[in-house]
Amino acid sequence: MKNFIIIMLCAGLCLVANYADIKLSTFAVKKTSTNDSLIADNESEQSINLKSNKGSVDAIKSQDSSLFGQFVYIFDESQGDSEIQKKINTIYNQQLNNHFGDQHYALLFKPGIYHVDVKVGYYTQVLGLGGSPDDVTIIGAVRTEDDPNTQPVDQGPGALNNFWRSIENVSIIPTLGSLNQSGKGIAKDENVWAVSQAAPMRNIHIKEDKTLSSSGSLRLFDMGWASGGYMANSKVDGHVEAGTQQQWFSRNSEWNQWQHGNWNIVDVGSKFVIPVESPKSNVPKNAWDTYPFTIIPLTPVIAEKPTLIMDKNDKFSVFIPELSINSSGINWGKGSAIPLSQFYVATPHDSAEKINKELQQEKNILFTPGVYELSEALYINYPSTILLGIGLPSLSPMNGTQAIIVSDVSGVKIAGLMIDAGPVTSPTLVQIGETTSKNDHSADPTMLYDIFCRVGGLSSEVTKTESCIVLNSN
Repeated sequence: MKNFIIIMLCAGLCLVANYADIKLSTFAVKKTSTNDSLIADNESEQSINLKSNKGSVDAIKSQDSSLFGQFVYIFDESQGDSEIQKKINTIYNQQLNNHFGDQHYALLFKPGIYHVDVKVGYYTQVLGLGGSPDDVTIIGAVRTEDDPNTQPVDQGPGALNNFWRSIENVSIIPTLGSLNQSGKGIAKDENVWAVSQAAPMRNIHIKEDKTLSSSGSLRLFDMGWASGGYMANSKVDGHVEAGTQQQWFSRNSEWNQWQHGNWNIVDVGSKFVIPVESPKSNVPKNAWDTYPFTIIPLTPVIAEKPTLIMDKNDKFSVFIPELSINSSGINWGKGSAIPLSQFYVATPHDSAEKINKELQQEKNILFTPGVYELSEALYINYPSTILLGIGLPSLSPMNGTQAIIVSDVSGVKIAGLMIDAGPVTSPTLVQIGETTSKNDHSADPTMLYDIFCRVGGLSSEVTKTESCIVLNSN
């Protein structure tokens, strides 16, 4: 049995498996101190039509905090758009430059319609709780912006530092364009998602709305450069403007027309129109007739990422999409739900020993936002076990072990986790299967989704690992 070691370097490389966005980033950076306190920004940073006030920021903060902790915010229409916007602004002002901070957030939206500008900074996940993306509609934007120091397009850093954030399971009617003061020429009906790796879009619908003069289009850069991103199971009613985006991976998605492309644009199982004339390569004897586009019509094997949802009775569950073979286009709503009662909801205060006890009782684990310092590896010994993170939680082995070890079992799903190397050298951070694994799991394979591995950055100490992910599972 071969060992497959997947290593991703942050600088300009993007490796995406058929069922995952798996990356390793290496940094030689000390963690900077951040202010734990949040100060609400009451100024109107964008012109946006807000509904009347209902509720308060404190009320928003306290809702379901006993279940998911203080860094998960659950929004519903009754709270009022202006109060929701204040909380979004508060979190964004902290997370905009919080590159190596330890504050992580999940912004959860119950089904409904929201007139808000959802600005997404570091370690922030925006997640709709409906059964499909169209159950949560955000009129305004869910967007990122360039580094504020960016000048013209050929000067950095642009969005080259925009990592570690995500949006999932919402629909967006874009009406705001760019956050950048120099971006007034950017169309208001383009939702700006300017990122460079480790910032996935999943189950997103960018919607056209003629009454709001919105074509429902997506922009993958702001004003400067962007380099690497991932979109899956998403639909864009209008066009996708790639612009300065250097490399991008799309899977099982649909859009009208893709405009422009630089180095490497890969599409698997998507339905779309590429530019009529693809730009020619400056490399002699280019082998790609459709440079820079690599197009694979069908996705051989995929099950979409599990996601936290809420039913009409405000009961939480985790939706598990079905396995698809040779698929193309979006797959919304096909699967089954597991009640949250079958999950242990973990917080950063839980020890690895406690989490392992829950796993041995055949519980799934839902990790809430924060940094988990693990004294021992987490062991998955039962088939179909689910490890799901919300708000990009970080797992860090402190004693030279792996963070996660999966036995030679079928159907395991690990999703939405950052894995940070610790101060003592680990043999690997995530181990799937054993070196002696011989079982055939092709009928029910293990799936990895949005697993972001880092060596350095989280701590001022030197952190170490021999590898990041080892796959022994067949």
